[in-house]
Amino acid sequence: MLNYMKVVFTGFAYGGLSELSEDEYTSCTMGSTIAGEIGIFGYRPSVLMDMLAGKRAEVGTKVGAYMRSFSGDCSPSDLEIGLQLVYQLFTTKVEPREEEVKIVMQMAEEAIYAQERDPYTAFANRSREINYGNSYFFKPIRISDLKKVNPIRACEYFNMCFKDPSAFTVVVVGNIDPAISIPLILEYLGGIPKVQDTVQPLSREDLKGLPFKFPETIIREVVRSPMVEAQCFVQLGFPVVLKSTMMTEDIHYVGFLSKLLETKIMQVLRFKYGQVYSVNVGVFLGGNKPSRSGDVRGDISVNFSCDPDMSSRLVDFVLEEISYLQTEGPSEEDVWTILEIEQRAHENGLQV
Repeated sequence: MLNYMKVVFTGFAYGGLSELSEDEYTSCTMGSTIAGEIGIFGYRPSVLMDMLAGKRAEVGTKVGAYMRSFSGDCSPSDLEIGLQLVYQLFTTKVEPREEEVKIVMQMAEEAIYAQERDPYTAFANRSREINYGNSYFFKPIRISDLKKVNPIRACEYFNMCFKDPSAFTVVVVGNIDPAISIPLILEYLGGIPKVQDTVQPLSREDLKGLPFKFPETIIREVVRSPMVEAQCFVQLGFPVVLKSTMMTEDIHYVGFLSKLLETKIMQVLRFKYGQVYSVNVGVFLGGNKPSRSGDVRGDISVNFSCDPDMSSRLVDFVLEEISYLQTEGPSEEDVWTILEIEQRAHENGLQV
């Protein structure tokens, strides 16, 4: 059920990582990490934690491909604290210091070394290379890339992302008393000074699309990594392009389709052939910039683990099932089952 003892707020603005050139992309993607270690609210994280002891207020940030945003929640009695954090976010100028930068870079190196030892990471990285044409946006960061990171530019980019309050749309919901909350919102959100040297806020139409392209032919590839015991993970990726004329409806249809594929492929691989425990069908539609008139690009992926010796046969079984569904279509019972599941999920979501 909805928690009536909480206030939730979020703000977003168009413009994100897709606006960057390839040369500055790596440095700027490290901006959030470096700034987070220094303190995006004007205080180091450990100091801020002590300052907020006994308070129920939290704010986080995200810089994505096409948007940057902040979001948080707090108790009604701590709404002023939550709004103060947002004010601090926009008025704090994060400047890199050698100690914090060194810590962040060491942590990043350790994370990369750990990923390089993980066979699944090698598989996932190669899958993205195939699906998105080796685009720099989808490439993993290597140790050699870290050596090129400019901490000053990284912090400059983060500061720029949360600099102009007029670019942001903000929504506040929850247990709010207008007589108390409106003056606080006007004081802390309305009181954020507008910096004079900011550029004109971007609209959806101004955004640059991510630089990538789908493979032009069918590709079947095996990625091998040394392991103690043999294990196999399979992914089948299918590029998706939704045309603008039917985009809204098709987005919902793709969601239904993924649930249908997951159910039918599970029936084939687990219950018919007894070869897998679970199947996951994922949908990614974030390839193109947000638009009401442009096409939407992404992919549908079928994922499962299996015996390495059975992987090729199971891939063929999946493709046969998909081909059958394309020609014969699902049964009426299959459709109603998926719709009922989606309806229940929607109803549960309304209550959360």
